[in-house]
Amino acid sequence: MELPVSLEVLQEELQRALPEYSYTIQKQLFGKTLMAKQTGFRGARIALTKKEVTVGYGIPSVWGNALVANLGLLGALATRAIVKDAMAPRNNIFEYLTMHYTSKKV
Repeated sequence: MELPVSLEVLQEELQRALPEYSYTIQKQLFGKTLMAKQTGFRGARIALTKKEVTVGYGIPSVWGNALVANLGLLGALATRAIVKDAMAPRNNIFEYLTMHYTSKKV
């Protein structure tokens, strides 16, 4: 199936399909990403390229991002180990997107 034309279109689609998450578009150094949030430490970061939709683990809270940034890889691994079902939003969104688009899990 054809990819969505923008993150805004994808955001609207995901809000209808998976309303248990809140969605915001965030500007970053190399473009924009769509952040899906379930809790402060349970979320997914969604990027749209010309060829695919990429879904990865994301930490929606500013405090959580600061913690991981200061501790680096150790912080990311500790967060995933401590937070129960930390990868659940990423996996649920990836499962939905693979049924509709060319997707890649990171």
